[in-house]
Amino acid sequence: MKEDLPDDLLDDLAGSPGRGQRFEHFDLGTGDLETRAMEKMVRTLRRSTLTRDAVVSLDEVIEAVGGRAAVVRAWVKSSVSPLRHPSGRLCYRWGDVLDAMQRGGA
Repeated sequence: MKEDLPDDLLDDLAGSPGRGQRFEHFDLGTGDLETRAMEKMVRTLRRSTLTRDAVVSLDEVIEAVGGRAAVVRAWVKSSVSPLRHPSGRLCYRWGDVLDAMQRGGA
């Protein structure tokens, strides 16, 4: 059995060729209503598969938390301690984001 079954399933649903691809711009060749419904389902599934130890980018945090991007971005930067990825990019542990939300933010 595959270890990353949820990610693989979501990748297959989105039609993306590789892991780590974002799902916001896929087209299944269906009408607008069906495409929007599928996009919402994929976002919901992705959010529900996040574990507390998941490492996510700022864009992924903004997408998962929802709301205005500028407000969420400012809140994350002031409330959550970033991790430093070996590439130099900042990333966040999903559990730290949840803890900051529980504390009430800034």
